[in-house]
Amino acid sequence: MSKRCPKCNRAVYFNEKITALGNDWHKTCFKCTSCNKRLVAGAFNEHDNDPYCKKCYNNNFRGTGYGSGGLSSYTDHTEVKKKMGITTDRNQTTQRKSYGQNTQNFSSCKSCSKPITGDIMCVDGDDYHESCFKCAKCRNLLKNVEFFKEGRFYYCGECLKSQERKVVNSTTSNTLPRCTKCSRPITGDVMEVDNQELHEDCFCCNTCNVKLLNKEFFNHENHFYCGNCIEQATQTRTVVSSKSYSTNTTSRNMNRKYNCTICNLSITSGIIEAMGRHYHPKCFNCYYCSKRISSTLFYEYNNKPVCQRCNSFKCNNGGTKSSGKSFQL
Repeated sequence: MSKRCPKCNRAVYFNEKITALGNDWHKTCFKCTSCNKRLVAGAFNEHDNDPYCKKCYNNNFRGTGYGSGGLSSYTDHTEVKKKMGITTDRNQTTQRKSYGQNTQNFSSCKSCSKPITGDIMCVDGDDYHESCFKCAKCRNLLKNVEFFKEGRFYYCGECLKSQERKVVNSTTSNTLPRCTKCSRPITGDVMEVDNQELHEDCFCCNTCNVKLLNKEFFNHENHFYCGNCIEQATQTRTVVSSKSYSTNTTSRNMNRKYNCTICNLSITSGIIEAMGRHYHPKCFNCYYCSKRISSTLFYEYNNKPVCQRCNSFKCNNGGTKSSGKSFQL
């Protein structure tokens, strides 16, 4: 069962999670508490169980004790002192000096197996020297940059793109959904539209390439178009998110007012009618993962719309296949 992100309280799935501070976070939610900068596991500081970037941590808490430059779970000052053999009594200085000759209490680096006497990179439960935690391909340091795990190795974002083309048969690659448009694995957020799974960047107009996220769009022969380009693709203006122009086009009383079930705001243009209720197209999302779902095919579970994946993993296939209608006011 997927855990919920402590930031947004939504479900966190494997391909979008960061594990830190005893919780699973969305990659987009794991940010510095002070400056809101994106963070990565193993390259942040903690204070009162809140994550901070190194700069904000030093500005706000500098001089509060050992561990001000530490990373991940080792930023708790008490735990760092214990690992370094430091106590608060008068023998503190002596213990620190003698500790340099007795390294049995230090954590060992996962990469080089040598004791770690400075800052620790803690990634997926393993400890590294900052200088040892590198991209498996280009060997650049991964400190303070976004990185990804593929099989047993870690890669920077650029190298992962080339690696995905080579490691198509790896276990990790096979478990990731593949984008309908570019056929590459989706390692971040997944857009599910009309039974197609897409990268957010690939969910764009087939003609002008403008991004369609949170915008009105049209489906013609399994290709998506913006409002300006749909008339170039077909002479008949179609309905939002429809599979077929003829079966889903519906006329409605122009004077009738509709309010969205989700946001309770007035609907003035495109509208989805499903389960006896009305929605903005942008509000008709899976109840569990909040992905955009198609009005022509979804699952109804406890009177809530859910996507195919959540019906399998969250609802134990207990949902009922359902469909709605889309139309223009």
